[in-house]
Amino acid sequence: MQLVVSYFRMAKLQFPLNQYRLKHKEITPRAIDNSSLLIQCLEEIAANSANHPVVIAIDALDEASQSGLAPSANSLYLPSILPKGVYVLITTRPLKDMRLHVTSQQVFNMISDSEENLQDITTYIKVFTQRKGIQDRISTWGVTVKQFVAALRKKSQGNFMYLYYVLPAIESGEFHRGTLDELPDGLMAYYQRHWRQIFEGNEREFNSIYEPIICILGVAQEPITIQQIASWTCLNQGLVKKSILLWREFLTEVWVNGEHRYRIYHASFQDFLKECVNLAQYDDMIATYYLSLIRSV
Repeated sequence: MQLVVSYFRMAKLQFPLNQYRLKHKEITPRAIDNSSLLIQCLEEIAANSANHPVVIAIDALDEASQSGLAPSANSLYLPSILPKGVYVLITTRPLKDMRLHVTSQQVFNMISDSEENLQDITTYIKVFTQRKGIQDRISTWGVTVKQFVAALRKKSQGNFMYLYYVLPAIESGEFHRGTLDELPDGLMAYYQRHWRQIFEGNEREFNSIYEPIICILGVAQEPITIQQIASWTCLNQGLVKKSILLWREFLTEVWVNGEHRYRIYHASFQDFLKECVNLAQYDDMIATYYLSLIRSV
């Protein structure tokens, strides 16, 4: 199987042009304004049957920005008709409107507590237990691999994001008591644990610095810079950098136009923030900043 890996972030497309010796050697800024370049590339690749099947894998379509899209355009400007031998594999959380109108599609519902999903969860954990750091923890905790796998499978509640965070945390020694009971039950409980760890003993800084910064990231519609966060929150950039380090586990860093920018890594953390605080006030904070700029002109 030939795999064309496409990374979509806010409709920014990076396509492996050289892999198939396409005539396009670079992506111009205007190339991401519509699907023309993508269609051209796919047609060129598909013209050679030796490349079949060509698979484009897109994760988390629900996190793609819809701003600027024409009413009839698909999310990420995905074409409605694909060349023969080309397939698009998409994952998304449930949406009322996926903005994806295509001539042929198959939908598979992934249910968290289905036996198939739980078996995949089990396989994922078992692979992780082959790492020395995890093996050391299992030995120190005095449990068997079977007990460890069974506990993580149950506590994950069928959510791979839970394992994405918790397994590395176990490996790095973040759970100090060394018992399976110490592990949080479910992804939201893991987020709550981190929130509480930052809050306890730092109540003043948390309320005035750490919470506003992570919540600004929670409402931002695109990756943002440290300077933007500092301007919107009226905090100096040093405090912003310190706060980002505390929340770094839940952020992803991207390089946009020569600048480091940050965004929430997964939408589930934004859901958690909505449960903890009133995010509307942080939307208002950004709006107030830009209104003040307009008034000062």
